[in-house]
Amino acid sequence: QFGAHTMTANSILLVEDSADDVELTIRAFRNANATQEIYVARDGAEAVERLLGSATVPPPRYLPALVLLFLVVRSTRRRDRGDGGNG
Repeated sequence: QFGAHTMTANSILLVEDSADDVELTIRAFRNANATQEIYVARDGAEAVERLLGSATVPPPRYLPALVLLFLVVRSTRRRDRGDGGNG
């Protein structure tokens, strides 16, 4: 469990369920000499809890300066564009 008051106004919240993508993103920030603390939420529910608190965890004192949320959107609608349905 995370501390509710650990984020600062200069921190970054990364919302990502892939450990590999988390590692790559953190590495990219470090290679760019970013000094912000990076906190990771593994799913949307954990992100909301980190940002707003919950019944058992109070909201943080500060919201992060940046929230990175990677979404994969899959369409259920078929496209007939002659490109195999991609795009």
